Amino acid sequence: MKLTSALVPVFSFIPFLQESHGCRCTATNELTRAGANEMIVVTETEKYRQLAGVVRDMNGELVSDVLVEVYDKPEYLLLQYPESEEKKEEQHQIAACVVGAGGKFCFRDLPPGNYELRVSKAGGWNHTHVYVVIAAGKQKASKRNLEITLYPGT
Repeated sequence: MKLTSALVPVFSFIPFLQESHGCRCTATNELTRAGANEMIVVTETEKYRQLAGVVRDMNGELVSDVLVEVYDKPEYLLLQYPESEEKKEEQHQIAACVVGAGGKFCFRDLPPGNYELRVSKAGGWNHTHVYVVIAAGKQKASKRNLEITLYPGT
């Protein structure tokens, strides 16, 4: 996992939700929530079968009422600022939900491809952006759940 940070604006959305297998997130058409002034970027090195997992704070505690979004065109996350701003394409929100008390989210049946998983919570929390790949067909892929960490702003 690679961790970097930079400031990046938010773009438009298309609401969508996948809910099953104990995932208790609630559909929403909400945009990325206002937070603190830092953007945390994580690049997952494994490929996945689905986007599912939990949101925790930096102490490992589950966090509720967190907006989790899935966006297309995440390649800008792999670039350093200011190049990331210059080369960022217009993104579309593919799916979004708000996690409940258990901090769980799940977006099943997404087609193979590269995605940005964007996690935000109002009240001074930094945004976490995860670059993640959904494997195609019989490609080797992880079945483990993602664990996304939210950090308080400074």
